[in-house]
Amino acid sequence: RLRRSPSRNFGHGCGTVLRLSPVFSLPVGALGSAGATMAADDDLPLRWGGLGPRSPPRTRAAPGGEDLRWQRLLLPRAGRRSPVIGVGLRTLAVIAVCAAAVAATCRSSALGQACADLAFTARAVGKSKSEPWKVTAWNQHRKSSYLQKDCVWISKLLDAGYSRNDINTAVEEVGVEYSPKEMQDWVNSYDVALVQELDPLLRDALGEKLCRNLICGANDLDGRGIEVESSTGMLLNPESGLESIKVEHAKLGFRTRNFRGVSILVSRELVVVRVRRASDGHEAVFCSLHLHPPGQVEASGSSYLRYLEPLERAVLAAAGATAPGAEAGEEAEVCFPVPCFLAGDFNMDPADFRERTCESAFWRAFELREPGGEKTAHRSNPSTRGDFAASAGPSGPGTWTSSALGPEDFGPFESYAADVTRAAEGLIQLKLGQVKLEVGLRALERSVLDVQDLCSEDALASANRAAMREALEGCRKSVASAVRCLKRETRIKKAMRQRKGLHTSDHRPLHFEGSLAGSSSKT
Repeated sequence: RLRRSPSRNFGHGCGTVLRLSPVFSLPVGALGSAGATMAADDDLPLRWGGLGPRSPPRTRAAPGGEDLRWQRLLLPRAGRRSPVIGVGLRTLAVIAVCAAAVAATCRSSALGQACADLAFTARAVGKSKSEPWKVTAWNQHRKSSYLQKDCVWISKLLDAGYSRNDINTAVEEVGVEYSPKEMQDWVNSYDVALVQELDPLLRDALGEKLCRNLICGANDLDGRGIEVESSTGMLLNPESGLESIKVEHAKLGFRTRNFRGVSILVSRELVVVRVRRASDGHEAVFCSLHLHPPGQVEASGSSYLRYLEPLERAVLAAAGATAPGAEAGEEAEVCFPVPCFLAGDFNMDPADFRERTCESAFWRAFELREPGGEKTAHRSNPSTRGDFAASAGPSGPGTWTSSALGPEDFGPFESYAADVTRAAEGLIQLKLGQVKLEVGLRALERSVLDVQDLCSEDALASANRAAMREALEGCRKSVASAVRCLKRETRIKKAMRQRKGLHTSDHRPLHFEGSLAGSSSKT
């Protein structure tokens, strides 16, 4: 028997709840074939809020191998323990179809409306995201940063004896491209992708569809104080049903002096986003982190905690939390109404970060999640374990598994670095060869003119003059042809592209999968 009753504050996402009394039954064949099980206390009427109470549905394996959606039910009598119902996904589909058929037949009656609600509830639970959250973070090593002195190819080319100006010119001319399919498949495998050093090349590879759900900060101001086309970004997978409901910005920076002694501003803008998942109403706060190396921050005269203050304010604002006042003392704790997950490139080891932030009540609330203690960055970076995550929530940091993708020895990156080095060296050699030939060509052209002048003064025998002029002209043409060949070869090399992928960065992509403890669920 189905009867509608007004919804009370059960934390559900539906406007009505269904009272099933005394027991909810379907034909044995429908339930048996779907592998459904039901467990309840006595024959008490049950109230089933299909979109779930405070915690999301759990998935367990049935004896027949089918996943069951286990949902805590609410009893109408106070003081009694709620029973649990486990319904197979195929059974939920049967319920939805049967209820929808009854609703269509009895459209104007109370029974029809109740069955329509039941069909909606069954479909919602069947489609609910009971699986854990999947989050990835990656510093993709933007192309415009290839001129930094700690890049592998810079040191190799300097060791080969080339000048820095020639190296910079050649590295800038090396072409790079992504595989759009690889990048898109990577993002589509996750609910949330947290990217550092997002540049136009990566945007183009991700494509227009994914970039519609891209949230990013302003362009960075690099170590020279120059704005570069690079930022932190966050991609919400459109297939995951995630909605951005609040965005906060945090500009982290400091002032320093360039090699001329002029004061410049170095900064990165981070975005802190509160998202809601449509399937279960859960909310969480995410942030793509790209922090400056602590040595650079402290060399500017600023403390590291002061440097992080804009990020703290942004996370608190996005989560709807408040920082404890000074009168609360050192033992005060920060309580987050919704889970928070910050991941990316911290540019220092987790132990170092914990030591530098241990005096902050805000950061003490977070648990650091290092991907298995593995190296996450190439040795050319400030820290080889500087990529990790920090999580916190209303009932703890959640349960997560984490790993770094790709080989720990950075073999693909070493091969990519060798390719970039060879391509840049080839361009340098072509340029140097072209310069030398052009010098010789100009000398030959002057010699031809000098011979003509000698001819006008009748200083040589006519036969010798003609032979010399012919020889010089032949040399000039040969050198000019060689110059054209070098220019053509240079254009060909510039048009070639080095294939960049997930594992050719000097940072490994991070994989996180788990539950955000105490995820808020709001209607």
